[in-house]
Amino acid sequence: MTQPPSPERTLALAKAAERNDDPMKAALLFDALASAGQHEAEAKAGLDRLAERAEQAEQALPAEAVDALRTLCHEGAVQEAEAQARALAEKLPDALPLYEVLGEVFLAQRKPEAASAVLAHAARVQPDDPGRHEALADAAWTAGLEDEALEAMEQAAALAPDDAVLKTNLARMYQAAGRLEDALAAYDAVVALAPHQAPAFNNRGQLYFDMGRMAEAERDFEEAVRLRPTLGNAHRMLAAQRRYTAGHPHMEAMRTVLGKGDLAPDERTHVEFALAKALEDIGAYDEAFALLRTANDRQRQAIGGDGADRAAAMRHAARLFVEPLLSRMIPQPSPDERPIFIVGMPRSGTSLAEQILASHPAVEGAGEVALIGKTLGRWLTDGRITPDASPRLIAEYGRLLDRHTGPETLRVVDKMPFNFIWLAWIARAFPNARIIHMQRDPMDVGLSIYKTLFSDSDFSFGFDLQDIAAVHLACHDLMAEHRRLLGDRVFTCRYEDLVSDQEGQSRRLLAHCGLEWDERVLDFHKTRRAVRTASATQVRRRMYTSSVKAWQKYGDHLAPLRDALAPIL
Repeated sequence: MTQPPSPERTLALAKAAERNDDPMKAALLFDALASAGQHEAEAKAGLDRLAERAEQAEQALPAEAVDALRTLCHEGAVQEAEAQARALAEKLPDALPLYEVLGEVFLAQRKPEAASAVLAHAARVQPDDPGRHEALADAAWTAGLEDEALEAMEQAAALAPDDAVLKTNLARMYQAAGRLEDALAAYDAVVALAPHQAPAFNNRGQLYFDMGRMAEAERDFEEAVRLRPTLGNAHRMLAAQRRYTAGHPHMEAMRTVLGKGDLAPDERTHVEFALAKALEDIGAYDEAFALLRTANDRQRQAIGGDGADRAAAMRHAARLFVEPLLSRMIPQPSPDERPIFIVGMPRSGTSLAEQILASHPAVEGAGEVALIGKTLGRWLTDGRITPDASPRLIAEYGRLLDRHTGPETLRVVDKMPFNFIWLAWIARAFPNARIIHMQRDPMDVGLSIYKTLFSDSDFSFGFDLQDIAAVHLACHDLMAEHRRLLGDRVFTCRYEDLVSDQEGQSRRLLAHCGLEWDERVLDFHKTRRAVRTASATQVRRRMYTSSVKAWQKYGDHLAPLRDALAPIL
C-alpha cells in the first residue's frame, strides 16, 4: 500500500506546484499542511502568496471577459464557455473569477464534483470571503458531498454573522441533512436578526411543521401572514394544519388577498391551493375545484410539464437497466440488509408506510432519498457508464445509510416513490433489501396529486389530470414487470387495506421486513421524527378512512382523469 508523502515532501510538492503555475495543486497542499498543523508558518505563507497572486491576476483580467463567459454559460453555450475560460486560465492561472466561471460551467454540464473542486480552490485562496465558501457549499451539496457542503456553509455564515440570508441558507442545509436542532438554532438566529421579516417566520414555521411541532408552526405562520398578508406559502401551510368550518376568518382573509389585482402569480397560486383546501373542508367542492383548476393551469403554463413525455422517459429508462447489463454493471452486489425501499405513485401511502415502519425501534426513516434516481438519470444523460460507476454509487448509498444508523438500527427506509423506475438496478445492487409497493385507488391518487402544490420539478406532471394519468399508467406497467421478475421480493400493500386493517397490514409489513412485532407501530402518529413530504399532517393523525373514495365528492370534474385511467380502473 502506498504511503502518503511526509510533511516535508508535501511542502516541497506545494512549492513546486506554486513555481510551475499550478495554483490549485499548490493551494490544496498548503491548506492540507496548515489544517494538520504541519509546517504551519510556511504553509500559511504559501497561501498568502497565492492570495496575492490571485489579486494581481484579477486586476489583469478584463471584467468584460468574465461577463462574456458568464453570458455564454447562461445562454447554454457551456462548451464554448469552458474552452474560453481554460484558454484564459493558461495565461492567468491565478485569476479566481475564472474558477468561478468554470464552477458554473461544470454545474451546467452536470459535473458537480468538478465544480466543487475548482470552487474549493477559490475558497482556499481567499478564505475570508464568505461568498467563496457559499459557492463551494452549493456545488458540494449538488455533488452529494454533504459534510463538505455543511462545513463550507458554516464557514460562510461564521464570516458574516449578521447576514440573515447566509444563516437562512445554512438552516435549510441543516434541515435537508436531518440536523433539525442545528437548523432550528440557525432559524432562531435569523428571526433575531430579522424580526420584522415575514420569510424568517415562514421558514422557521416550515421546520416546526416538519418536526411535528404544530402549535409552534401555526404561531410562526400566523406571524408571517401578519407581517406580509400576501405571503402565499404561509397561508397554504396554515390551511394544511386546520380543519375549517363555514365562516372561518382565515377564509375571508384569503379571499381578500386573492382580490388584490397586483398579487404576484406565485403567491396567488399558493393562496388558491390554500383556499381550495378550506372550501373542501366545508363541502364547497365545485368552488374548490375551480380554484384548483385555475392554480394548476397557471403552474403548468409557467413550469411546463408533459405527462406523456414523462411517462415515455420513465419507460425508456427502466428498459435500459436490465440483464445481462446489470450483472456487468454490478459484479459484486452489496450484502447490506438495512435498506427498505417503498415505491409507488406519490400520494399512494408511501409516507404512511414509512411512518409506521419508523415507529419500530429497529427502524429509521430516511425520507425521500434522491441519490439513486439522480445518479442513474445523470448516467443516461451523459450517455456513458464507467465500470466503477455502480460500485461507487453502492458505496455512497451505504454511507448515506450509515448517517441514519444508530446502535439499534436494523433497517433504514427510503421512501422515494419514483424509485419504481430504477427497481431493477436496486434489486441487483441490494439483493437483501426489502421492497414495498404502495397501491391506492388511482382516482384518489390522481385527485390527491392535483390538490397538492409540489415544488419539485419531478412533479411537474401533477398540474394536469391527463398528465397524472399518463404517469400512473407507466408506474402500473413498470411495477407489473418488476413483480413478474422479482416475485415475492416485492410486497404489495394497498392503502385501503392498511387504513381498514391497521394491525393486520402492519404485521405483514414488519414480517416482510424481517422485523419482530412491536405495538409501538400502531401509535405511529406519536412518533417524533421529521416528515418532509406533503403527507406531514396526515401521518401525525390516527389512522382514518375518510380519504378512501374521496374523489367521488368531485364527480364529473374528474372525468378527464377517469377516462384516461380507464385501462387500470
